[in-house]
Amino acid sequence: TGYMMWAPASLVIKSLTVIFFSRNAKRVVCARNILALIPAWLLCIGGYYFYEGIITGNFISPLASVTGNIIQSSLSTVVFIVVGVIIDKLNKENNI
Repeated sequence: TGYMMWAPASLVIKSLTVIFFSRNAKRVVCARNILALIPAWLLCIGGYYFYEGIITGNFISPLASVTGNIIQSSLSTVVFIVVGVIIDKLNKENNI
């Protein structure tokens, strides 16, 4: 399907993304984790752009993918906040 070519980038980008988040707070959705969404968002968008530039051999055509990466990162942000709020309300963060 062509998605396997994105596996190396996803492994690196997603692994680096978690560095920005903290588990030290008593809640999943805390000020630090909300602020961490910004560099995580930029890393995902920039990382996939850079990787696509490498595999295509130019850095012009990957600009067409930036909009899709922005949408994907934005939706991931919404999912993180919604699931985090649910976990916080259930007081289950210590079990994760």
